[in-house]
Amino acid sequence: MADRLIKMLENNRMITRGIGQKNTGAILELDIDETLPVSIDWSDWLGTDTISSVENDATSVTVSNASNTTTTAAFSVSSSPGVIEHRITTAAGSIKELRVYVDTPGFSVTDDYGFRGRLT
Repeated sequence: MADRLIKMLENNRMITRGIGQKNTGAILELDIDETLPVSIDWSDWLGTDTISSVENDATSVTVSNASNTTTTAAFSVSSSPGVIEHRITTAAGSIKELRVYVDTPGFSVTDDYGFRGRLT
């Protein structure tokens, strides 16, 4: 199984492994019956700050096994297609969000404006 990693950098840049990118969001493709783990490394973006809490607001997907350290967050994703609003709050009070689009071959995702379409 390939790693699913998002590394958040400064200025809304990111590096991904096993996950695609769309604008400032990430795209994860999985089959209807799959469950995949995702890790998000915030260490470069955080600098000397640390993560104090993490929220994952999911629409039409299931997020499970959520955990975090002071620099990374992890969760598993199943039941797609949909969108995850991943949000961290830092010890200094900063809030940063990352949108993770979960796509399934043959299905489409509806965005905030009601547009339905393929993500790739």
